[in-house]
Amino acid sequence: MALTPSRRRYIHISVGVAVSCLFLYLAFKGEDWPKIIGALKAANYLYMLPIAAVSYYTLFVRAQRWRVLLVEATGNGYPLLPIVSATSIGFMANLLLPLRAGEVVRPLLLTRSTGTPVSTAFATAVLERLLDMIAVLVLLVVVVLFSGVSPAIKTVAIYAGVFGAAGLTVVFLVHRHRDRVLPVIDVVWHKLPDRIAYSVIRLEHEFLDAVASIAPPRVLMPLVGWSVYLWLMIALTFYLGTLALDIDVGFVGGGMAVATIVALAVALPSAPGFVGVWQVGCTTALAMYGISGTEAAGYSLFSHAAAFVSQLSLGLVFLLREGLSFTELDKMQEKAPSSAPESV
Repeated sequence: MALTPSRRRYIHISVGVAVSCLFLYLAFKGEDWPKIIGALKAANYLYMLPIAAVSYYTLFVRAQRWRVLLVEATGNGYPLLPIVSATSIGFMANLLLPLRAGEVVRPLLLTRSTGTPVSTAFATAVLERLLDMIAVLVLLVVVVLFSGVSPAIKTVAIYAGVFGAAGLTVVFLVHRHRDRVLPVIDVVWHKLPDRIAYSVIRLEHEFLDAVASIAPPRVLMPLVGWSVYLWLMIALTFYLGTLALDIDVGFVGGGMAVATIVALAVALPSAPGFVGVWQVGCTTALAMYGISGTEAAGYSLFSHAAAFVSQLSLGLVFLLREGLSFTELDKMQEKAPSSAPESV
């Protein structure tokens, strides 16, 4: 018996909540909560100001990068403000709504404000994730090469790099030979129910169209540069958190390592706001540099709160500017299958 959309949604939410609960348990198992609270009380909360400022700036950089993708994909000019608005609201939605609603809300808001075709908005949003993966892998390589991590961590990093590079190679090979490869792949999708097959094939073709727009080196290299710069700024927000709690691990350890490990952790299913997976990402990264227990646990809570407050505050500003409510954002996600590829 086929699951109804509401049943599938309930199952996905339940899995996310279960993962968050498990990871919260793992992150704080055996920790002394009075000491964690004491560490948080002793933190320098003035660092919240530069963390917020850099967080706002990262959303602006994301919007700039997305605009480049949109211009290359459509050949049209784009004002920056609607893209900043959609980006800010989308990231806030990921914090507050289930099932990573922001990944659906963000492209739909862009379509609502600029008239961009839904397919183009979604395809370029997926390309952004591809660029993020490239940047995270670059930072991960730097962390492994320039810090004294254990052989086990180096092995995991090497496998992650190989896997990521292989995935990127496949994408660009399929793009290069799409006329020969796609008919073979599409035969597989046609074995699925028609409605699902149509959505998958549509997304596949539109994604490769978007890849084609950035494949030339004159476009791809600046975008990779933008992406690495973006993730260095994200790493800076994590590093400022270590300064706030007087944790001495340097920028590579407290910034780049934490940013990359947290990025990998939050890719897992979780409850809204990346609860649990964020904490495990922080504590795992800091443990690589000998920071554990109260310090790492307190830092995971501080950095999470700082990111939450920053993204929530800017998202709310733009939500009010757009005249939208959280209920309307959630309904956008529910309507997405009828107006956009389901697999996004």
